[in-house]
Amino acid sequence: MASNLRRTALRRLLAMVLVAGVAPGWVHAGQVNSVDGVLDRYKHALGGDRAIAKVQSETMRGEIDGAGMTAKAVRRDADLQYALHQPTYFKKLEFAGVTDFEGHPCYWLHGTTNWGKDNNQFYNVQTGLLEGYRFQADNSSGAVATVQFQDYKSFGGPLVATKVTSRSGDRWRTFTYKSVSYAPVADSVFELPQAVKALL
Repeated sequence: MASNLRRTALRRLLAMVLVAGVAPGWVHAGQVNSVDGVLDRYKHALGGDRAIAKVQSETMRGEIDGAGMTAKAVRRDADLQYALHQPTYFKKLEFAGVTDFEGHPCYWLHGTTNWGKDNNQFYNVQTGLLEGYRFQADNSSGAVATVQFQDYKSFGGPLVATKVTSRSGDRWRTFTYKSVSYAPVADSVFELPQAVKALL
């Protein structure tokens, strides 16, 4: 009886040691050690290539809060299939290891954009999802900016980060998305107002 109890206790202790030994090693789970490996894992986490490719139109509604930053749209921010051809925006993109980003262990990709700016991307080791960017601003100041992506949800397409916070110095801006629609946008939305047409 005592021998059986000792064996049972030993098995439990061994199981706890194995679990404790495996948990920290999750940082390197799957041996992801390349740009392609990280990005393929990210696309899979979003819902897969097909789900991303299906998005031809996207309407997002939500709230903006912030201090000292103005909204700006640029080409890659409007690229609905950016995740499918991300490397094309870079002169160089390399796997830089595992590091901490905003309290999360992340795979770190470091690159130089086609317009010569330093860019760092951080993908959560456990989920594969993008946690954020740290990069040189596209304007002439070259200031370092950070973007954090949180609270991923599905609205019938690829997962979407419903909270996106941008920071640069003491300036910040947070988008909180309440809904996302993939319904086609009517051509009439893009028609010029009559007053503008008259000027042309």
